[in-house]
Amino acid sequence: MSSIYRWIAVMPLLETQLARYFMQVAHAKSLSKAAIKLSTTQSNVTARIKQLEEQLGAQLFSRHSRGVALTAAGEVLLPYCEQIVKIAEAVQRQAASTGFSRPSLRVGVYHTAAAHLMPDLIAGFLSANRGVHLTVKMGSTDELRALVREEQLDCAVIAAVAVDSALHVHSRFVDEMGWVFKVGLLSRSDADVMAQLASMPIYATQKGALYEASVRQLFQDEGLTAEMPVFQELGSTEILRAVLHLGHGFTFISKAVFLPEIESGIFEFHPLANQLPRLHPVLVTRTGGHQSTILADFVDYFTKATAASLKRRTVDS
Repeated sequence: MSSIYRWIAVMPLLETQLARYFMQVAHAKSLSKAAIKLSTTQSNVTARIKQLEEQLGAQLFSRHSRGVALTAAGEVLLPYCEQIVKIAEAVQRQAASTGFSRPSLRVGVYHTAAAHLMPDLIAGFLSANRGVHLTVKMGSTDELRALVREEQLDCAVIAAVAVDSALHVHSRFVDEMGWVFKVGLLSRSDADVMAQLASMPIYATQKGALYEASVRQLFQDEGLTAEMPVFQELGSTEILRAVLHLGHGFTFISKAVFLPEIESGIFEFHPLANQLPRLHPVLVTRTGGHQSTILADFVDYFTKATAASLKRRTVDS
C-alpha cells in the first residue's frame, strides 16, 4: 500500500481542473460520459487523466469493456479531489457575491465625447487593468449628471457647463468646438457664418436642455436670435453624419468627431471665436462619494491621458 500513499504529500499541488476531471470520470465511470458533463472531448479527458496519473505516479483507473473503474489509488484520491473542487467552488461563489473577483466600474459619457474622446482611453485603461468589469453608459449631459448624483454611475464625462456643487471635477479636456455643416450649405461664404446658420435646422445626437441652452447662448453672445426651425435629436453620430451629408442643416460639435470629413473637404468646420471652457468635457464624480481603488485608478489614468493629449496639441500647434 505504500505506493498508494507515497504521493499524498504532493496533493496540495493538485490543480483544481485536474481534480474536477478526475472526479467526473470517477462518478460517471466512463470517459465519454465525463466528457459530456465537462463540455469537452473524450480525448481531452483522457489526456488530463493521463497527466494526473503521471503527476502522481500511480494508475487511477482500470479500463474494461463497460467503461472505467477506480483502482485502489483512485479510491484514496477521490475524497481529496472532491474536497478540492468543493473549496474552489465555494471560493468562486464568495468572490462573485462580494465582487472581489472582478472589480466593477460604471462610467458615463455624453454622446459626442463617446465618439472621439473615450474609445482610446477606455481601450488603454482596460489593457492596463485586465479583469475589470466595465460598464459604459452613453447619454446626454443632463442624464449623466443625474446618474452620478444618484450614485448609479461612479463617474462621468460631461460638459463643464453642467458642473455644480454636487459634482467634483477631476480632469478637463480641451476640445475644439464649433459649427459643422456640409460644404456648399452657406450661400455666401464671405458673410457671417452664424448669421446664416441662425435660420437653419440644427441637428444633434442628444440635444438635452443644457445643449440647447448652450447653443442658443452662443448665438445670443453674437447678438443673434437662433430661429432653429428644426432642433432634431438623432441618437448617434453615425445618423448625424448621414444627415449632415444631405446638406440641410448644421450641428455644434467637437471638430474631432468629423475630422476625416472636414479634412477631405466634405464638411466645413467653423470654430468659435473664443473657445469657452464651459463647453469642454470634464470627468466628474459625486462630491463626497466613496472612491474605490478601481475608480481612483481610472481617474488617475484619465487625468494623465488627457494631460498628455493636451501637451501633444500644444506642441503640434
